[in-house]
Amino acid sequence: MRFLSAILSLAIVLICAVPALAGGVSVSAQEFGPYLIREDFNQVFAGKIDRKDSQATWLNKYQVVYITVQNDSGSPINVNPGYFTLASSARKSYSFSSDMYAVKSRMPWVNTAPLQATKVLPGTSVEGFLFFARTAPKERPASLYFESGNTSGSIKVQLDPKVKQ
Repeated sequence: MRFLSAILSLAIVLICAVPALAGGVSVSAQEFGPYLIREDFNQVFAGKIDRKDSQATWLNKYQVVYITVQNDSGSPINVNPGYFTLASSARKSYSFSSDMYAVKSRMPWVNTAPLQATKVLPGTSVEGFLFFARTAPKERPASLYFESGNTSGSIKVQLDPKVKQ
């Protein structure tokens, strides 16, 4: 009986944790800790990075969130970086920063693309990262709000445990 109760409790938690929005659209968001700002990278390469004028310094001005939007509805939805708002651990709201489009020119080895404005057809998904300002040194992403037409909702951002705090 306890086993059945535990299984049912776990199922309820998992169902409630699914980042599904109205109409068969789901959004997931994960803090994207590029290796230049991750603790493990800095321990290995600390002596090789010029802290005053490096990509690490430039990138550390932003909270980077990797987003996936899955459309399991019967009709297309529009996705645009401007449809997302980030709430941070500093209790501030931010719209995306267009500086995310400069990543390829500043850091050509990055092989992940920013989230593009697109129409997501039924049964398909789109993914990419967004930059949001960081105004406090230890500020981290907390939740992400998405609004597109009749589809909207808020989800918690999964934090990267290796990002320095």
